[in-house]
Amino acid sequence: MLIDPQAAEDFKYAQRLHRFVKDLKKQTLDFFGFRRRAMSLMRGDHELMADPNVRLVPEYYYCKYLLGKLVAGRRIVEIGVKAGLSAWTFMTAHRPESYVGYDIYAETTWALPVAKGVLTPMAERVTINRRDSQGLKSVEEADFYHVDGLHTREGTCHDLCVCYDSAPDGAAILVDDVMCGPDVIAGVHDFARRKDCYPIFFKDLRGEALFFKNVPHPSRFFMLQSTFPQEFI
Repeated sequence: MLIDPQAAEDFKYAQRLHRFVKDLKKQTLDFFGFRRRAMSLMRGDHELMADPNVRLVPEYYYCKYLLGKLVAGRRIVEIGVKAGLSAWTFMTAHRPESYVGYDIYAETTWALPVAKGVLTPMAERVTINRRDSQGLKSVEEADFYHVDGLHTREGTCHDLCVCYDSAPDGAAILVDDVMCGPDVIAGVHDFARRKDCYPIFFKDLRGEALFFKNVPHPSRFFMLQSTFPQEFI
């Protein structure tokens, strides 16, 4: 894992952000251990293995696993559950007290039973709401939010604003797919300008951006160059 030390110094040492950067520098890279757990899940569920729509790619989900270990907290809210693989990853990393997910499942009806199957061992802590996030004005208060919903500029900005407005100070908000075309990153940009907060970018297979609510932002963007071995980039 490569971190630009000067970029880390640009944070003004707010407690939450300082602790995150410090812990991330010390985090042991255990990609291969995570891959074993992911493959064990797939091998243990024959329906998952047979479904062409489901691909638990360890190289993609490892960034989420790493962030889940560091910032997930006791309560997780996710917009865009789909097959539940991100939820499984976060809950495997941290074992929170509660997880609440939102997904309308309009065009992905196949994914809801898959998500319920993946999350069965954690069912007592999991709530999945079949609601369109674009109609929401608020969600539950949480320590960690994951936004992977409507991949339009307006949709991404809306989901981020709903999470940000519902979050307590210091909460972490992670948005997925920022390197997959112009729409999501444009929505991230709109959100950042509207709320005057700026992200840490992660270069994984699809790109992630991490915000903290009401934490002084860095004086410039910076990117963690990789969260798993270079041969997977």
